[in-house]
Amino acid sequence: MAFNDVEKLLRYFNYDLLDKPTIFNGAKSAYMLSGTKLHFGKEMIIEEDQAAMEASINV
Repeated sequence: MAFNDVEKLLRYFNYDLLDKPTIFNGAKSAYMLSGTKLHFGKEMIIEEDQAAMEASINV
């Protein structure tokens, strides 16, 4: 991703990525800021699957 695109994305989220959980997907992994909390409703994902997904994301 070009730096200009990253800057535009951060401006769009008003640099508030902790309150607006954001996962960046790369060619080899996914990334999010340390301290980010993902909030899924219980009807969307079971707790074990959410824990496995979060463990696969680099922070």
